[in-house]
Amino acid sequence: MTDHPWLDRHQDLVPGARPMVFGYVCMEEPDETQLTVWCKDIARFCTTWRYQLGSMFIDRGVPRTSFARSAFIELLTALRRPETFAVVVPTLDQLSADMFTQNTLVEMVQLTDSVVLVANRTNGHHQLFTVDDADGEIT
Repeated sequence: MTDHPWLDRHQDLVPGARPMVFGYVCMEEPDETQLTVWCKDIARFCTTWRYQLGSMFIDRGVPRTSFARSAFIELLTALRRPETFAVVVPTLDQLSADMFTQNTLVEMVQLTDSVVLVANRTNGHHQLFTVDDADGEIT
């Protein structure tokens, strides 16, 4: 066993294979300048942590309390592929500022056997988020 869940699931891959991740951004008010910054943050995070960045999924003009997100649904489909590991968001608030919505979206990602990674952490540490089944809180 390794310290990386994706590598544990994919022992048969060639040495040096990098886990595949996808980026996700939800913009309630479309701002192409901010979108460019967030996409660069996600790409830099992937380079730093040696993830292979696949596609970026972007929902524009969607309230962050809404579950009706076309790009997020496409992301969930992509995360079901066996070679994928995670979705990277610029901040956890990119999923939603509303805790119920945020927890539900994280759980939806987990149902694909993937995790949520956050690119912009104030402490600079690599962190993934899961929903604790016992109390429904993000950890």
